[in-house]
Amino acid sequence: LDESTTDAALRELFEPFGTITSCVAVKDDKDTCKGFGFVCFTTPDEATKAVTEMHLKVVKGKPLYVGLAEKKDQRQERLRQRYAPGG
Repeated sequence: LDESTTDAALRELFEPFGTITSCVAVKDDKDTCKGFGFVCFTTPDEATKAVTEMHLKVVKGKPLYVGLAEKKDQRQERLRQRYAPGG
């Protein structure tokens, strides 16, 4: 995300895909967006649609990485399997 992204701007980007229950653009201590955020939808279908439509879309000159939330241990295992030697 662009450093000027606000919670409202992030919500506006993702509203077309469904009902948003929470939305935050993570900021540093100077109130500048750190380049990432989190959007939660009411249903998994809405979240999946947002991922499908928005992943790698360029917004303000930057491609977005959009993925479904996963627990840290699940993500680590997936990455371990993907990048294991000989895998």
